[in-house]
Amino acid sequence: MATVTPPGSLAEASTLLRHREISAVELVEHALEVIEDREPELNAYVTIMRAAARRDARAADLLLAAGESPGPLVGIPFAVKDAFLTIDAPTTGGSSVFSALPSSADAVAVARLRRAGAVLVGKTNMNELGWGLDSRVGPVANPVVQGSSAGGSSGGSAATVATSAVTFALGTDGGGSVRMPAAFCGVVGVKPTHGAVPSEGMLPGAQSLTDPGPITTTAADARTILRWLTNSSSSTPDPEERPRLGILGSAVPSCKPLVAGPLGSALERLERLGCTIDVELNLAEAADAWLTTFSAESAAALVPALGGLLVRTSADLQRLVGLGLGVRAVDYLAAQAARTDLAHRLDAALENCDAILTPTVPSPPLTAEPAWEDEDFFGDMRWTIPANLTGHPAVTIPLPGAAEPAGLQLIGRRNTDDALLAVAEWVEAQIAHATDGESRADDDA
Repeated sequence: MATVTPPGSLAEASTLLRHREISAVELVEHALEVIEDREPELNAYVTIMRAAARRDARAADLLLAAGESPGPLVGIPFAVKDAFLTIDAPTTGGSSVFSALPSSADAVAVARLRRAGAVLVGKTNMNELGWGLDSRVGPVANPVVQGSSAGGSSGGSAATVATSAVTFALGTDGGGSVRMPAAFCGVVGVKPTHGAVPSEGMLPGAQSLTDPGPITTTAADARTILRWLTNSSSSTPDPEERPRLGILGSAVPSCKPLVAGPLGSALERLERLGCTIDVELNLAEAADAWLTTFSAESAAALVPALGGLLVRTSADLQRLVGLGLGVRAVDYLAAQAARTDLAHRLDAALENCDAILTPTVPSPPLTAEPAWEDEDFFGDMRWTIPANLTGHPAVTIPLPGAAEPAGLQLIGRRNTDDALLAVAEWVEAQIAHATDGESRADDDA
C-alpha cells in the first residue's frame, strides 16, 4: 500500500494539496493501490483508468506548484458510475452487450468535475443499465459487511468511497440508486432536485425520474461537489437556529431491528434538542406510480437503443422492459397525476419544516438482491422512490451506532439543495454527538 496516509474527506485532501503536504500523484497512486487491492473481493470497477489518471495527476501537481489558486477539486481522485460517457474509457452500463469504445465527449457532469481539476481514476460497476444483473459482469460486494451486497444500482461508486480509495464518486439515482448503496456502505449519497444537474451524456433510461448525484464521506463534501455539478457559485449560510425537522410516525416501525434501533436513537436525540415536529404524509401509494413510470420510460428508451441486443441482457432487465411495453397510456397518465398530487402534498408538508426525515432503507445490507417476487424488492425502496417521483432533493447520511451500515434520509424543498445539505451537516453533527455522550452534545448544540 501507499506510504501516504490518505485524508478522510475531500476537504482534508484539498487542504493538504494546497499546502503541498501531499501531491496529486501520491493521492492517485494511493487510490489505484486501494482499488487494485480490494477489487478481487469487491468487483467495484468495470474500468480502472491508470494511465489517464496518472497523466491528469501530474498536470494537477503542475497547477498546484504554480500557485494558480486552484479550486478545491484540483488533484482530487474520483470515480464515476459506468452510466456516464467518458472520453478516456468505454461506457458499458454494467452490461456485456456494449462494445468497448470510448465516447467522443464526457458526460456534462463528468466534464464539470474534470474541468474543476478532479482526477478520474475509473468507471464503477453497476446493475445492468440500472436494473437487473449481468452475470458476466457480476455484482458489487459490500466493503463493510462481508457476504453482503453493496446495493444498487450505483453500488460500485458507494463501495469505492467506503474503502477510502476516493473521497467522492458519481452515481445516478432513479429510485434510490445513489442513496440505497450509500446507506448500505455507510457513506453519504445525494439525489438532487430533478434537473439541477445536467443528465446529458448519461446512458438512456427513465429520464423523468433519474438524476446524477454525488457519493461522499461527509455532507459538507457533498455540498462542495454539488455546487460544481450544478455550476453554482452561491451557497446557503449554515442554519443560525436549529432547523425544524419533520418526522413521520411510520418511520421507525417500518424498519427491521438493525435499522430501527439506531434510527430511533437518532430521532430521540433530535427530539430532545427540540427541533422535530410530527408530519402526516402517506407515501405508500408512490410505489405503483413509480413502477409504472419507471418501466414505461425505461422501455421507451432502451428498446430503440438496444434493438436486437435486448435478448442478450439479463432476465430482470428484459422483464422490466416487457412490463413497460405493456403500460397503457391511461395508466401512464394516471401515474403522472398521482406523482403531481404527491409533489403538492410533499410541498405542503415542507412549508412547516426544513426537511422531512425518514429511513433511507428499512433493511440492513442484503446478502443478495431480492427477486421480484420477494416482498422486500419494492419494500426496500419505499422511502427513496417518493423523491424521484416528485423531483425533490434527498440525501442519506450514515446512522452512528448501527451494527451494520444504515442511513437516515432527509428530503428537502425543491431547488434548495444547498440548504438541504446544510441541514444534513447539522443533523450529521448532532447524531454523531449522541454516540459521544449527551452532556457534551447538549453543550455543543
